[in-house]
Amino acid sequence: KLTKKEANEIAKLYDLGKVKSFNLFSEGWVNYNFALKTEKGNYVIRVLGKKYDRDKRKLIDMEFDFLYYLNKIDFPYRVPNPLKTLNGNILTKKWGKKIWIYEMLPGKSKNPITIKKKPVAETAKALATYHKYVKNYPGRKIRKPDILKGVDKNYAKMVKVRPLRKDDRLMLENLEMFNMILKKVKKIKFDTEMLMTHSDFTSGNLLFDSKDKVVGIVDFEVASYAPKIKDIGQTLKSMCKKKNERIEFIKVYQKYNKLTNKELKQLPWIAMRDNCFYFQLFYNTEPSKFTSDEDRLRKK
Repeated sequence: KLTKKEANEIAKLYDLGKVKSFNLFSEGWVNYNFALKTEKGNYVIRVLGKKYDRDKRKLIDMEFDFLYYLNKIDFPYRVPNPLKTLNGNILTKKWGKKIWIYEMLPGKSKNPITIKKKPVAETAKALATYHKYVKNYPGRKIRKPDILKGVDKNYAKMVKVRPLRKDDRLMLENLEMFNMILKKVKKIKFDTEMLMTHSDFTSGNLLFDSKDKVVGIVDFEVASYAPKIKDIGQTLKSMCKKKNERIEFIKVYQKYNKLTNKELKQLPWIAMRDNCFYFQLFYNTEPSKFTSDEDRLRKK
């Protein structure tokens, strides 16, 4: 929750003028985002949902540097441009939480799960273009830890779960398949072209205009230095459930940014590698926002 008093304090810190309105965005798994309207314009207040420790500080410093870089070059899409307080700080602490602000970007996002008309070609073009522009990023680049570290141990615990709930039964029905995939992907060395991946490049983090053209990209929180096929694999598994959608995506992507034969060969495997991680993560993580058991299961 954000009170009127708190909203006014934030606006004062960033010299945004008198507050007219503020609303919570319903979307988001980790952070809390508020739309803030003041006499000077429209802004987004971003409240960090994760603990702000040393590792998180390094990642968010990299995120800010990366966003400033994209805003400085002739990048064809709008991205958040972090504002500074009157004291020159980007990140500020209020009420025990870390917050930062950027000017509201034009366009609207599309839920990658419930969307009916999927913008496959436009998303593929945007991702290929993004990869071309960030290829030579000169700033700090942090690699994420091994995504599969500890996954096999979690699988060993999960196999002992008693099937009391629907999500327990669903997990146990698929655990053997994921164990088989895990053994295969652990043997693969993903050493193709590296760059600053967005790591969550789906229609929910893209902003579209009235003609369904991508005009902006948001949510760079999980950006990291990784093989570019990680980005592609993440988008494919989030948006392209059908074979014809995957074929269209790769075809359009390669019109703007070519993939090597090795990248094409490893692409399905890096997507399955990430799925091995997310399978145990989402099973073992209880959604923080739910009103009923049915809603909880849907979100898991």
